[in-house]
This record gives sequence, structure tokens and C-alpha cells, in this order.
Amino acid sequence: MIMNTYLACSNYNDYQAEWVRRAVEALEKNPTIDNIYNPWANQYKDVDIDDTTGLFGSFEWQVKTYQNDRNGMGTADLGVFLMDVDEQDEGCNMELGFMTANHKPAVVVFLSHGDSLDKEIHINLMVAQSATYFIKQDIEELETYNFNMMKSNTIEDLGDNFKII
Repeated sequence: MIMNTYLACSNYNDYQAEWVRRAVEALEKNPTIDNIYNPWANQYKDVDIDDTTGLFGSFEWQVKTYQNDRNGMGTADLGVFLMDVDEQDEGCNMELGFMTANHKPAVVVFLSHGDSLDKEIHINLMVAQSATYFIKQDIEELETYNFNMMKSNTIEDLGDNFKII
């Protein structure tokens, strides 16, 4: 079975870029994954956040980036979402909603660059009910998770400090 995966994550700083790198590496090692669509590796005209031409953030870039990512989600069988609990990203939440609306399973990995995962974490019920499976901090679990079977769990399985609001 071919499993096309859409990988969603903020990538605006060094630790988020490292999370993306580790997730791609883990998914590439997973025998149940064939293709990974990483939006950050498929930027319109190959621009990035450090673009000096003025294209990054322009209306043209916005339209084409949205179309590229929507097509990436549309052709994916499932989504993997790296959610930064310290810096929420509305884009990741929108992408999770898109995948859910299209009846595609989603694995959410909650991450923190600090000690936030040890404190009380409020997860919106829309996120809590959209995902198929939740992982706490362990990106490397993506290497062994069986995406052909897509077992599920709940937010509560991550610990008492995860609260649905």
C-alpha cells in the first residue's frame, strides 16, 4: 500500500527546523511510508523565510503556497502534524482541519522547546477530536508507528497535564 504523507509544522526558528528534519528522517525510515510532502521543501519558486527578493510573503507567494500545500494535502493519504505547544500555529490547525474534513487520518506530535510538556497544557477540543493518534515529544516514534493500521489513542493517554478545552 502506498502511503503519501503530508508533514505539517511551523519552521520559523532553529528548533522547529530541527523538528522537521528529525520527522522527515524518521518517516523516511518507516517501511509503511512511501512519500512525504514537506511544504518547507516545496516552497513556491524555492523561496524561504530569508528571501531578500520580496517574494516571500507577497500576495503571489501566498496564493501559490496555499495552492501547493492544498494539493499536497489533497493527494496525501494521511497527515503528520508537529505541534509546538509553546507557539501555536494557526496554519497547522487549518491543515489538520483540512485533513479531517477530507476524512484523512492524522498523527499529532506535541513538542516543546522548553519544559512546557511537563506543565498543564490546554488542547482545543477541535484538535483533540481531529487526530487519530497523539505522541508526546518523541518524534522518533514516527519511525516505528504502523501507518497501515493507524491505531488510535486519546489526549488523556499522554498524561494528566493534557487538558481538553
